[in-house]
Amino acid sequence: MILASFIWYINNMTIRDLIMKTQCDTIMSMISLHYGTEHISKFEALYNKLKNNADSPCESIMTVNINAYREADNSDDMIPAESFDENDNSLYFDVSALADDDDMVYSIAVADKSEFLDYRVSEKTLGRFSPEAIIAHCLWEITSYSFD
Repeated sequence: MILASFIWYINNMTIRDLIMKTQCDTIMSMISLHYGTEHISKFEALYNKLKNNADSPCESIMTVNINAYREADNSDDMIPAESFDENDNSLYFDVSALADDDDMVYSIAVADKSEFLDYRVSEKTLGRFSPEAIIAHCLWEITSYSFD
């Protein structure tokens, strides 16, 4: 029974759950490492706004997945990084979401930030990245067009 409960919990882990487990300074360090510090105060404000969001959870239909890539030697091609250190700033990251009711892959760049909180996180992503890295990469992605 305990194992079944743990598996259910892992399979239903949301961005909101991860934000509640993390600290702002560690998220900002991860963003700085991979993306620079130009808008760090905006990222900090967004993180705090999301962490303090008391809106009722919505029914998530999306699951976030993050993949890491390396540049291939002697070309501009990218190859999947199966084994990596999440602190390696030479890596490139792809953050996307899968809809539960189809096999379409979606960008989260235009995700509604309050609905995004209830996106689930894939088991594969949870196994490959720390909660801090997941939140940092997701914050970067959802602010691609705007911090609003």
